[in-house]
Amino acid sequence: MTAGVNDPLRAAVPGEREIEGLAARYGYLDDSRIVAVRAGASGRGYYTRGELIEVCAWKTPRGRPRVAANSRHSVITRTGRALAAIDESDRIVPLLERHGVESLPLSHTPRRRQ
Repeated sequence: MTAGVNDPLRAAVPGEREIEGLAARYGYLDDSRIVAVRAGASGRGYYTRGELIEVCAWKTPRGRPRVAANSRHSVITRTGRALAAIDESDRIVPLLERHGVESLPLSHTPRRRQ
């Protein structure tokens, strides 16, 4: 099905002016540490518990205690499954199984800038 003019998803997409306003309100002071953590996890094939806590706290600090409730084994197992998956839905499911990760935005970390 092709998105048409009356497509509700298309209607939900903000216009250029709205995007500029939203972008101006959003930002991180410095995400280089998080990018480095992601690179280490990708190379290793999993996140450590400390890395998971750091990345999730960077995304939303108030979730830190819930994320910290994950065991070392659980973090390594689930993030390993997610990083090894080829299909995006297979990546998301293990991440959503962790304590403190209830949404898709929290399950993603920044990619290296092009």
